[in-house]
Amino acid sequence: MATWEHLRLYKRAGNLTVPGTYVLAVAAILLLATVLRFWNFNGASLWMDESISLSLAELPLSAILFDEIDNHPPLSFLIQHFWQEIFPSAAMARVPAILFGIATVYVAMAGLKDLVSIRAAIMAGLILALCTSHIYYSQEARMYSLVLFGLSLAVWGGIGQVEPGARSQRTYAVLYVVGGVIAIFSHLLGLLAMGAIGFASLAGGMMAGTPQRFARGWLVRNGLLFLFTLPWLVQIPANMAFEGLHQPTSVIKSVWYFKTMTAFPGLGLADNLFALILYGLVALGIAQAWMGGRRTLALTLIGLVAVYPVLLFLISLDRPLIGARTLIPATLGVCLAAGYGLSLVAHERARWGLAALVCGAGLGSSFHHLSHPIKPENFRAAFAHVDEAGYSNAPVLNCIDMSVTAAWYARPQAKHFLYQRGGLMRFEGPGYWQAARMSMARYGQSTAGEIDSFMNGSLLVEGGFHGAFGEVDQVAFIRPFCAEEDQRDIEAGLAGLGFVAQAESRIYDGAPGFQIMAWPRTWVTLYERQDVSVDLSSDQL
Repeated sequence: MATWEHLRLYKRAGNLTVPGTYVLAVAAILLLATVLRFWNFNGASLWMDESISLSLAELPLSAILFDEIDNHPPLSFLIQHFWQEIFPSAAMARVPAILFGIATVYVAMAGLKDLVSIRAAIMAGLILALCTSHIYYSQEARMYSLVLFGLSLAVWGGIGQVEPGARSQRTYAVLYVVGGVIAIFSHLLGLLAMGAIGFASLAGGMMAGTPQRFARGWLVRNGLLFLFTLPWLVQIPANMAFEGLHQPTSVIKSVWYFKTMTAFPGLGLADNLFALILYGLVALGIAQAWMGGRRTLALTLIGLVAVYPVLLFLISLDRPLIGARTLIPATLGVCLAAGYGLSLVAHERARWGLAALVCGAGLGSSFHHLSHPIKPENFRAAFAHVDEAGYSNAPVLNCIDMSVTAAWYARPQAKHFLYQRGGLMRFEGPGYWQAARMSMARYGQSTAGEIDSFMNGSLLVEGGFHGAFGEVDQVAFIRPFCAEEDQRDIEAGLAGLGFVAQAESRIYDGAPGFQIMAWPRTWVTLYERQDVSVDLSSDQL
C-alpha cells in the first residue's frame, strides 16, 4: 500500500509512478464513469433517432452492410444488430453506447499516461467521466459514443507516432488506423475530426527531425485508412442530408457555440464563469504543450477544439450541420486539453482547488441531467397518459417518422396508424420498419403510396380514414411534431367521421429549461366520436 510519503512525492511529480496509486485512481474514475452512465439510463423514453437505429439494426446483415438504409455508416447498426440478437428488449438498447462511453474514458487516461503524465491522465479522466454531454450521448442508442471511442484511439495513435511514449511505432499506427476506421464508419463527424487529427499529426511530424521519413509513414497509414473506409467514403455525397440541424446564420451565436463545447449545460447561472475557467485550462494546456515541445499534442488539441468546429461551421454555410450532438468531437478535445492544463498548474493548492471546482461543477451538472433525463420525445409517458384517460384500446395515430418510436412502445391491444403525405398506413411493431430498406432519405421524402408500393402493397389502409377509424369511437393522436399539411389532413379526416378533440396535453420529457436537445415535448390529442362539439381543454404534464 502506498505510504503518505509516496503520496506526497506523487503529488509533486506528475510522471512519478507510485505502486498501486495509479491503478486505484483509474479504478475509482472508471467506477465513477460507470455509475454515472448506468444511473437512470432508461429514465427517458426512446426517441425517434434511437428508435430508427434499433429498427434498422433488426434488418438482415446483408441489408445493413450493403443497402443504403440510412445516411449514417453501418458500424453502429451492425453492433446494435448483434446486441439485439442477445438482448432484444428496448430496455437494454442503450447499453452498448454506455460501454463504449466507459471505454472512451479509459482510453483517454491510458493515452495521456503513455504520452504525457499520470497526473494529466487522472485529471482528464475525471473531467471526461463527469462530462454531462458525454454522459448524455453515452445513454443514447446512437453512434455518438462509438465515434468518440474511435477518436480517442486515433488521438492516442496520432500523437504517439510523432511523440511516442512506451509503445512501439507499430502499436501507434494500429491505434490510429483502427480508431479512424471506427470513427469514420460510425458517423460523418468522425471523418471531419479525423481530418483535423491526421493533419495535426502530419504538421507535428514535419516539424520533427526527419520530415521525409515521417511523411512516407504518414501516407502509408492514411492510405490504409482510406482503403479501409472507401466503401463508405464513396457514399458520402449522397448522404449529406441531416434532419434537425441548423445553419450558423439561423441559431448559432459564439456564446452558445463555446458553452456547448464545454459540455456542462446544466449549470444554470454559473455556467458562463465555469466555461471561462474551463477554456482557461484548455488554453493553458495547449500553450504549455507547445512551449514544452509537445507540438503534436498541442496541434491535435487545437485540431479538435478549434479546427474541427471551424470545418463544421464552414460546411454548415452550405447545408445545416450544427447541433449540440455534432460538437461532441470538440468536447473530447476540451476535456483532454483542460485535464492536461489542470495537471500543469504549478501551485499545489490552486491545482487541487481548480480540480475541485471543475469536478464539482461537472458532478452538479451531470446530477441535474440524470435527475431530470430528457429526450426530444416521450412516447412512453404519452402511452401511459392515453391509458390513464381510458383510451387504452383506442387506435393510435402518428405523423411521418414518429411512428417508429411509437412502434417500440406499441401495445398489443391497439392498432397503430401512420399518416404521411396523402395516405394512411398501418404498421405492426418494429417489423413495419422493413420499409427502411428503401433508405431513410427516400423514406422521409416519399408519399404513403410510394412507401406502400415499395412494401408490395402491404401498408396502405383501404378506405383511408373511414377504413381505419370508421368503426371505433375513440382515437389517440400522438406526435412531437407534425407537418402542417399532414396535421390539417388528419384533423379534417377525423372531423369528417364525427370525431371531436376532447383534450390536448403537452407532455414534457425532463425538466423545462434544461435542454441539450431541442423540442423536448410530445403532444397527445384524444378524439371521441360524437354529434355535438366539445370545448377543447389544454393541460400541461
